[in-house]
Order: sequence, then C-alpha cells, then structure tokens
Amino acid sequence: MKVVVYIKNKVIAVIIRFFMHTMNFFITMDDKMVLYLSFDGRSYSDNPKAIYETMLRDAKFDKYQLIWALKEPVIISGCKVIKRQSIAYFYYLSKSKYWVFNNKMPDYYIKRADQVYLQTWHGTPLKRLAHDMPDLGITYYRSKQTYQEMVSAYDKDSQLWDYLISPNQFSTAVFCSA
Repeated sequence: MKVVVYIKNKVIAVIIRFFMHTMNFFITMDDKMVLYLSFDGRSYSDNPKAIYETMLRDAKFDKYQLIWALKEPVIISGCKVIKRQSIAYFYYLSKSKYWVFNNKMPDYYIKRADQVYLQTWHGTPLKRLAHDMPDLGITYYRSKQTYQEMVSAYDKDSQLWDYLISPNQFSTAVFCSA
C-alpha cells in the first residue's frame, strides 16, 4: 500500500510541475501582487500575518493586491482569500511577484527567476532541522520521509529563497548550520 501512495504522490507532483511550467509560460506576473501562506494554509497567522498587516497599513502598498491562501478560506479584511491547492492557488503562485511563506514548500512548486520568495520561517528552532538532524535510518513521523529525502527537500526549498528572516542571533546560527 505504501508503494501505491508513493507512486501516486510522485505522479501528482509531476503533473503539478508540468501545470505550473505551463501557467508560468502563459500568465503574466504582476509586480504588485503578494501571496501569503502560513503553516501550509492552516491559519492566518505568524510572520506572514505580521508582514501582511504592516503592508495593509502602509500607503505605499495601496496599489498592491494582497492574497492569502488557506486550506479553509475565511474572510480577511483588505485582501482576496483563496483555497490552498486549488486552481486559483496555482494561478496566484504563478502570477504573484512576491511569496511570503513561513514553512518549506513542496519541491514541485516552480518559482520564476524574477519572483521573490521571502521565507519567514516560524518560531525559534529549538529542535534540530535538516542537516543538523541525525540520520537514524528511519522514516520521520511528521514528514514521512527518510533523512535523505528530508534534507533534499530542505536544500531544494532553501535554494529558491531570496530572503530568509531570522528573529534573533541564535536562530541565524541554527539556520546557517541546518
């Protein structure tokens, strides 16, 4: 059964990558559009929320279109809210000049060279991350990935970041090490 799920996930990833490549070819990017995602769409919260609310109050961003992606969309004042993993979500991933996210993205997301990916992370990394984790030869319970798969996912995502916000010197050291 695990093999079937693994193959299904890989096929879906290939389809999404192809879909995103196609969308990036046909959709014009909007230099005044920002897409926010917090905890993989589970909530309107954390650093993306703080950045969003700051932009909302600043007149120099009045002409920007601000979009939140949520698993269960709710009304958020001052922006458009879309359902994460919907057609609209992939459209706005392609169209938005700026991505403001606080967690690692799937490796099938295609970021254009001129898009800006601001990774805000979440919390202070008191646990080990990526390269700082021991290779125990197991599948890690939350990600359901082996050590190599997990490290590879972190490496791929971090190569797409244009900026990583670190809340303090301790976190900066951990992020650099991990």
